[in-house]
Amino acid sequence: MPDRDLLVPGTSGCKLLLDGEDLGWPAQLPIEGWLAGGGFAAGLADVGRPPEELVALLSMEHANSASWAPTKSTLQPGSAVTPGPILRLAYNQFQDFDTFPYDWRGDVRQSAEGLLGYMHDNKPAGGRWRILAHSQGGIVVVAASKLYAERRGGADRAFSDLVSHVALLAVPLHGTVNSADALIRGENLGGGFARHFRKIARTWPALYQMLPAWRGSVVRKTPSGVEPASYNLLSDVAWNGSVDLALLARARVTRRMLRAPLEMMNGVKVRTLMSRAYPTRNVVVS
Repeated sequence: MPDRDLLVPGTSGCKLLLDGEDLGWPAQLPIEGWLAGGGFAAGLADVGRPPEELVALLSMEHANSASWAPTKSTLQPGSAVTPGPILRLAYNQFQDFDTFPYDWRGDVRQSAEGLLGYMHDNKPAGGRWRILAHSQGGIVVVAASKLYAERRGGADRAFSDLVSHVALLAVPLHGTVNSADALIRGENLGGGFARHFRKIARTWPALYQMLPAWRGSVVRKTPSGVEPASYNLLSDVAWNGSVDLALLARARVTRRMLRAPLEMMNGVKVRTLMSRAYPTRNVVVS
C-alpha cells in the first residue's frame, strides 16, 4: 500500500462534542483559524447559549499537574467535551486526506500521544504517513516526534519509521503573540465576549504552551519609550497572578521539550510554509 496523507488541523480546526452531540462551536472558520488572526466567519453568537453557560461548558480543569489529561474537559457537572469531526469549511481542499481530530484546548503532549496511537493503529501496510499540519497541529506533530524518539532510546530517526513527509503550514514553532492576546485581552471572538473568553482561555493548557518563547518577546514601558524585559511570557512575573500559574509551569516544561523542533525528524522530508496574510505582532508591551 502506498503512503497515506494525514491532516492534523489547527486550533479550532475540529468541532467540539458535548456528550457526543455537536456543541455548535466553532460554527464556521476560515482556513487560517482564529488564533492565526483571521477570526470567525460566524462565532459564539450562533451557538444560542448564554455566555455564563459557555464559560462552564468550554472551560477545563487540570487538577493533577503530573497528568497530561484534564481532570475535567468541561465544568458542567456529569458531562464531557470531546473532539469531533474536522471542519470541512476550513479544510475542504483536503477531503482525500485521513484526519486526526484532537481537543485543541488541552495539553499538546496528550494530543501528541493520541496522534502516535492513531498513526500506529492505522499505518498503511508497507507505507508511511505524509503529514500536513496546520498551526497548533504542527506543535502536536513536533511533540509526537519527541515522544516517539524518547520511547526509543532517543533515536533521532525513529519517527521516520512512521512518517515520510511533514509539511508545517503556519506553525508557531516558537510560540505566537496571538496566544498571549487570547489570555490577556480575550478579544479573539469579539470585544463583547472578551471577559468571558478570558475566563475560558485561561483554563486551556495549549494556549499557555504556545506563548512566545523568544528573548525580547516582552517589552516594558519606560519614561523614554520601551525596553526589552528580562523575562518572557513563560515567566510568572510577566502575569502578576492573572493567569493559572500551574498551567504556566506546565507550559515551561513543554517548551523545553519543544526546543529544536525538528531534531527528532531525521529521515523525514520536512517543509515549512509561512505567510503574512495577516499582521502578527512579535512583542507584548508589559
